[in-house]
Amino acid sequence: MSARPAILAAWARAQGRAHQARRQAGKEWGEEGRALCIPVGPGGYSGTARSRPPRGPTASAPAFGEAASRPRTCTSKQSDEPQDIYAGRAFEGVTTRGGLGGGLGIFPGKRDVHAAHTGSHPPSRHPSRARHLLTQGEVGQIQAVYAPIQNAAAVARAVEGADLVINLVAVFYESGKGQSFDATMVRGAATVAEAAAKAGVRRLIHVSALGADANHSSDSTRCKALGEDATLRAFPKATIVRPGLLVGAEDTFFNRFSALPAVPMIGGGKTRFQPVFVGDVADAISAIAADEQTAGRVYDLVGPGVYSFRALIDLMQSVTGSKAPQVHLPWGVAELIALASSLAPVAPPITIDQIKRLRTDNVADGSLPGLEALGVDPTPIEAVLPSYLVRFRNGGQYAEV
Repeated sequence: MSARPAILAAWARAQGRAHQARRQAGKEWGEEGRALCIPVGPGGYSGTARSRPPRGPTASAPAFGEAASRPRTCTSKQSDEPQDIYAGRAFEGVTTRGGLGGGLGIFPGKRDVHAAHTGSHPPSRHPSRARHLLTQGEVGQIQAVYAPIQNAAAVARAVEGADLVINLVAVFYESGKGQSFDATMVRGAATVAEAAAKAGVRRLIHVSALGADANHSSDSTRCKALGEDATLRAFPKATIVRPGLLVGAEDTFFNRFSALPAVPMIGGGKTRFQPVFVGDVADAISAIAADEQTAGRVYDLVGPGVYSFRALIDLMQSVTGSKAPQVHLPWGVAELIALASSLAPVAPPITIDQIKRLRTDNVADGSLPGLEALGVDPTPIEAVLPSYLVRFRNGGQYAEV
C-alpha cells in the first residue's frame, strides 16, 4: 500500500473510533435536522444533509458550531463551475474544494458529517458528479439528488428544516441565459434567501467577493453587490462574507499560470491583490456559524499580504522553478484577445469582464472586520504554495529549484 492510501485509511479508522466514542457518550440529537449543499451552473452539484441520530442514551445536542478535534482538508473550487449552498443543523467545520474566480466552494466534509451526526443528499443538475462526496461520511449518509438552483421549488424543498444555510452561488463567466451573472448571483441569491426565510432557517451566510460594488464596470462585480442586497432584503440578518483571491490546492490562479509556457502581464501586472488561504476562509465561516453575534454583519476575509499580479507570478515561479517568460500585454490587446475568445464554442481563457475586474485593485480597505475578528490567524500564502505547486517543477517534486 502506498503512503497516501495508508494515511487515508489510518485517518478513516481514527474517525470511525472517534465517531463510536461520541455515540457511546450519548451525543444524540433530540430532533432531526438537515444540511444543504447546492452548486449551480455547469457541472455543479449540490446537496442536503439530514441528521442521523446515533444510538445511545438521549443527551442534549452539541452547541451550534461545537468544535471537535480532527484534521482539516482544504482545497478550492473550480472557478468556471457554480458554487455551493450548505445548510445544516449543526455546523462545526467545512471542507473547501475548487479554486478561484470570485467564489469559494464549500461542502459538508468528513469532519462535518461525523461531528454533527448528519447525512448528506447533494442535489445537483448532474448528481453523478458528486460521487467524490460519498466517502465523506458513513455508508449511506451521502446520496446525490437532482436540484438545480434555478428551480425555486427544488431549493425550497432543500432548505426545509435547515437551521443554517451558506450560499456561495457564483459563476466564473456567463454561458447561456441560465448561467448568467444575474441569474446565478442575483436572482439565485434571492431565491435562496427567500426560501431560507420562508422555511424559518435560523442563520444564513452569503459568500460574496472582496470588492463587490454595485457601480463597478464589471458585470460580475456589480452582480455580487446586487446579490448581497437581494439576500439582505429577503433575510435581513444574513451574514455577508467577502473573501479575497483564493489560494488552495485546486485554485485556478496559480494552477493555471503554472502550466502556461508564457505568463501574460495584463496591464503590466500592476493590479494588486490580497490573497487568502481557503482553509482560513473555511475556519472563518465555521466561526460565523458558531457565533450568533455575527448575524447581520459583513466580513472582508483577506490574507496578511498585499501583492501585485507580477509579484504573485514571481512567487509562483520561485516555487516551481519555472523559467516561463513574463510577457507584457497592454489592456487593449488583452481586450481584443478576450473578444475573440468569446466567439469560440469553448471556455474562454479570459473574458472582457475579467479584464474590467483587473483594472481595479482587489485589496481590503480595512473598514470591515476580517479573519482576526473571527479568531482566525491569517496564513501567509508563502506557507501554502509549496504544498501543491511542487508538482509543476521540472523533474518532479524533489527536483532542485
